[in-house]
Amino acid sequence: MNQLNILEKGGSLGHISSSAFSKIEIGMTKDQVESLIGSNNIVKKQNEAGDFWECGYTSGLTETGPSPKAYVIWFKANKVETKRKPIK
Repeated sequence: MNQLNILEKGGSLGHISSSAFSKIEIGMTKDQVESLIGSNNIVKKQNEAGDFWECGYTSGLTETGPSPKAYVIWFKANKVETKRKPIK
């Protein structure tokens, strides 16, 4: 599946290092997070709860919530508020 189809319908974005993800701390800026995990594996989204990034896997553009297969980082005022490892 090509990159455009993955973004539209959902799928794998590439490998995210669990050790890099574990280094993400509450309060870090978006730039700091991106420097740790790279930008190629991130889909930046927003819903009624706020800004979040799906990393390593995306639910697709039509889904409002994050994929259970993704590493997810939620932001408030451009800083990490919380994060979650894949649950599937």
